[in-house]
Amino acid sequence: EVLARPPGTAEKILLDAALAEYRAAFQADPAAARKLLKTGQSPVDAKLDPVELAAATTLANVLLNLDEAITKLEAFRKANTTNFRYYEALGYLGEVYLIKKDATNAKAIFKLMSSAAAVDTKLSARNSSARLLLQQNDIAGALKEYQAVVAAAGTAKSAAELSRKFEAMLGTATCLQQQKKYDDAVKALDDVITQVSPRDTKIQAGAYLRQGDCLQALGKPKDALLAYLHVDVLFSAHPGLHAESLYHLAKLWKSVGREDRAEEAATKLKRDYPNSEWKTKLVSDRKSTRLNSSHKPISYAVFCLKKKKYTHNATPSTD
Repeated sequence: EVLARPPGTAEKILLDAALAEYRAAFQADPAAARKLLKTGQSPVDAKLDPVELAAATTLANVLLNLDEAITKLEAFRKANTTNFRYYEALGYLGEVYLIKKDATNAKAIFKLMSSAAAVDTKLSARNSSARLLLQQNDIAGALKEYQAVVAAAGTAKSAAELSRKFEAMLGTATCLQQQKKYDDAVKALDDVITQVSPRDTKIQAGAYLRQGDCLQALGKPKDALLAYLHVDVLFSAHPGLHAESLYHLAKLWKSVGREDRAEEAATKLKRDYPNSEWKTKLVSDRKSTRLNSSHKPISYAVFCLKKKKYTHNATPSTD
């Protein structure tokens, strides 16, 4: 609502991650949460969890200050073209424009980034441009950009350049998935998982998530379960990605007859990520399932018997 539109999937992942970080910070320092909540004119409802409320308040303040962030970053980049943090600032500025879905300015910023001397920054700019194209639903254009990054990275050896390469490989697989080329996507994701550095945990987690999605689409629920389990067990440090894995686990465990494991995943999702889109989606899915099961079709014979009983017992109206 702050942005006057619903956030996109990528934005929700970022927001979930930010909320989890704020929550962890206030859990470590409850006094800071109480101090924050003392500001303002309205009293705080004593029934509300102060840690959760402080985290949500902080995130809301960040969203309300997006325009201020743009103003400051724009001022910095115009006045500091030779500063060693110039391209870093461009990266942040481009991300803010992406969140606001300001394609024109985002594209202009990523073009400026591509003029950097550092190979890592050039590759990062192209990856960001590809994500912009994905946001605009230009899957073919995004795929072309990602493939160009993989080719340009070639036999890159620096950690930063390799990270950009694997980001592009993951982006390539994501494009193939959206084009419903699931077998090709799974193969590309296998390459990411086997080649990426163990330190790039976010890329690994993203690869396992997309692998699970593709395996589900290919009708392989048990293999998909294993992919999502990797994220739950190994990569819970990435809140948005972890919440997504728990959503799928809660659905898939039930489909293979493990109600206990399904409930375990659902409980963890609701407890650890109460404001996540994935928790909301799971609750909505379960509500729809209950509604559908409560409207089971009855046979014509049963319908006739019920109608006959109702007619027999009905009291004539005196009107």
